Amino acid sequence: MSLKVVLTHLAEYDLMNAGDWYQERAGGGFKFASRVREALEQVGAMPEIHPVVHADVRRGRIRGYPYLFYYRVRTDRVEVIAILHGRRSDDAWEARL
Repeated sequence: MSLKVVLTHLAEYDLMNAGDWYQERAGGGFKFASRVREALEQVGAMPEIHPVVHADVRRGRIRGYPYLFYYRVRTDRVEVIAILHGRRSDDAWEARL
């Protein structure tokens, strides 16, 4: 049984900004969004596939892009708290806890 995947408002903002960047500079915003969707669908189906990096927060990678996503597995959903470039400091997502 798959869990519903929900993005916090800040994670939605992260996704929008990254997608806009790829669209403006590389014309690949749609492909980026598609890869994010694939990653999140996989997490909904297999929520514990990625390692825990802090307390109950797990981290996954967006295939083909230097982006990571951070999420928590809840009883009824997967909650994505951040979608950030891999070079960003851990402080960027830890501040959202």
